[in-house]
Amino acid sequence: MAERELPVLFESSGLGDELNEAAQQLDDIFKRLNPDEYYFLDGYETYFPEANQIPLGFEVSVLYGNVKKLDDLSSVTNKNDKVSFLGGKSAMYAGSTSEYHDVQEILKGLYVVKAIPEEEAVGRFNHMWSVSRSASRAERLAAERLLYYYLSDKGQEVLHINNRGSLPLGRNQMEVYLGVNGEMDFLGQIIEDVKIIPANEMEEACETLYQKLYGRKETAAGYLKETAEER
Repeated sequence: MAERELPVLFESSGLGDELNEAAQQLDDIFKRLNPDEYYFLDGYETYFPEANQIPLGFEVSVLYGNVKKLDDLSSVTNKNDKVSFLGGKSAMYAGSTSEYHDVQEILKGLYVVKAIPEEEAVGRFNHMWSVSRSASRAERLAAERLLYYYLSDKGQEVLHINNRGSLPLGRNQMEVYLGVNGEMDFLGQIIEDVKIIPANEMEEACETLYQKLYGRKETAAGYLKETAEER
């Protein structure tokens, strides 16, 4: 990836080793933050040893159910298929919180969302940004100020509450998010124990979690039905 092809500030989620040559270190931003005010950023140096990305949000594995299908175990398919689930054909789907608003809109009044039972929740960072190595000092400072803003309470509110971007990294805005999205309040009970994994492993991890649930599909369907009946 040639540096000249990149803007000063660019979204770098999903980029691999080529990022090391294209992006500059951003640890100055991290040094200005109080890690105690955020989820998972106390491990920034572990998650981002090259310090050339800044995440602005994250997502967590969750279990979705279609309340119209949960009594029919034959609709619990042996494949974790988002298209089938959103099409109203399958009863369950192990996905992530990043898909919540899609499920909410497409299966309005028909869905339930819960923590994946008896399994370790996994998560990944998203909305990851980087600054080009070719940026001038003035450009770099301007880009860093913008990223720093989006990690502030106001910036997290704009991204994740107003524009429904993802889960906020900021603890204050997470409280607001859970207040706005009350059916996701279970996240408050599991979030501290979420295991952050590399972004490219999330889909496979959700498939593995689904297969475990499929092996005890009657119990999983009952777990979702209990929540649906409480609403």
